[in-house]
Amino acid sequence: MSVLQVPNQKTLLVGGFDGHGTTSTLSVARAQRIPLSDIVIKYPDTSAELAPKLLYSMNLYQTNIFMFDLPINIKNPNEWFSLMQIIASNNSVTIFDHHESNMRYLSRIPQGIKLLQFSDAATMTSAIEETFNAQTEHELLLLGVITDRDPAIRSLIDVESKVFQHYYTAANVLDVLIRQDLAGTIKGIYEEGFNYIQRMATTVQYPPANLANMVPVQRYDNILFADATNVSLGQWTWKTLDELLRRSSCDYLVAIARVLDRQLNAEVPVIFVVKYWLSQSPAPKPLVQGVIQNRKTIGHDNGFSVSCTGAEDCRQLAENIINTLRSNFSSSVSLIPSQRVASAIQ
Repeated sequence: MSVLQVPNQKTLLVGGFDGHGTTSTLSVARAQRIPLSDIVIKYPDTSAELAPKLLYSMNLYQTNIFMFDLPINIKNPNEWFSLMQIIASNNSVTIFDHHESNMRYLSRIPQGIKLLQFSDAATMTSAIEETFNAQTEHELLLLGVITDRDPAIRSLIDVESKVFQHYYTAANVLDVLIRQDLAGTIKGIYEEGFNYIQRMATTVQYPPANLANMVPVQRYDNILFADATNVSLGQWTWKTLDELLRRSSCDYLVAIARVLDRQLNAEVPVIFVVKYWLSQSPAPKPLVQGVIQNRKTIGHDNGFSVSCTGAEDCRQLAENIINTLRSNFSSSVSLIPSQRVASAIQ
């Protein structure tokens, strides 16, 4: 009997629609022979914000629901708790997740919901293998951790090995596939597993590789300065910055860019600050907190954007962030020539 089978209950697997959510869910489905019809991975419906609404609308009863890589909706936690409590009153709900944002809400988890909170995606992967007898899907599960750019991957594989490079390339292929054709990718992985991604690799180009060629960069010690003001990175912004760091072997990247402010309906200057995901240097945000002070930031300690009031403000802030980061690793600090950054912003 499958470990998911419960007498008189149907099983439903629900996964986040990114690489990690997709591979986690499909690995369990393949290992436990769950029908494709009982798997729900859909953009944008299986997001933290919309998944509870989707489940509520399905009018489920006596269903064994497993959710993967779907955190609590921190934008509207009260709605999340309310809907999930209703769902759990008629069904069994188990959530496998690793997002740190859940931590502040753990005491509020409704009765009937079992949330398995992991410290990272790699630990979650190991738990999935053990819980669902999914060791045969280890390669597929690895790709999910890599697409999440989780440094805990070190606990599963030697990141300096050629084997890791093989999986890294496959993970980037997966990233493209799920963005281009999520439904088709789900079906392909369900039927063929890791082999599907390998087979599709010959037909897929990784956009960040080309976008990175279009972004001028300058190196300052272990910090990369990137001018992305004239390049439209779109949905590939973070992965392009990651690609630039990978190529340069730098620990940190500070990028000036322009993004669409939907409230103003205009592009505004911003700064991205990123640590290379495999770097073991400290997170940049605490290091530069004194510089960014009370500015609006979006993201986490290892990768975030900082709001600017204008081109000159952005120029000065970029200088200060880079010099502050450099001061943590070098006794010699030099300013970026003002005229270079100013011309890049304009």
